[in-house]
Amino acid sequence: PWCEKENPIIKKLGTEYNLKIYRLDATNFFDNDTNQYTEDGKKFLNSNEVYKDGYGTPNTIIVKDGTIVDGIYQYEDEAGLLELFKNNGFINE
Repeated sequence: PWCEKENPIIKKLGTEYNLKIYRLDATNFFDNDTNQYTEDGKKFLNSNEVYKDGYGTPNTIIVKDGTIVDGIYQYEDEAGLLELFKNNGFINE
């Protein structure tokens, strides 16, 4: 539900500021029946040190040259997301 709450904000900012935003759907990363990560989930956890202890959602991350350089690892309102994009040079106001 937090991703669903944040998605419209991300879309709005992306449209307003012409940002290139990619969405990753992590719903298939964990199998509730077996209580284990799926193969895709394991790949994701191993993809970056940030996720070594697991992850929550939503995650809004800034990636430059294939490396995570900043992020918010929980729900964030419009002001907080705007600040993230500004701090990383995607929005100049």
